[in-house]
Amino acid sequence: MFTVETEFDYTKVVVMDDTGRHNDFVLRFTGDGIFLSQWYNLENKYHTVCITDKMLNEAIISLNSKDGTYKTNS
Repeated sequence: MFTVETEFDYTKVVVMDDTGRHNDFVLRFTGDGIFLSQWYNLENKYHTVCITDKMLNEAIISLNSKDGTYKTNS
């Protein structure tokens, strides 16, 4: 299950674990990059990383790839 919310300067997607075992996964698409966040209970805060559009595209492509090193044109 997921939600999509469009704000003034970013779009937020929240992906929820239907089993309830994992905290929500939050993606914020901004002009500066894509911010991926998930709540970390032990530290009582979000852990966040920032990636580019190309990095996200390559991560999606990698789901159907075999072992190896790949260079994309995306």
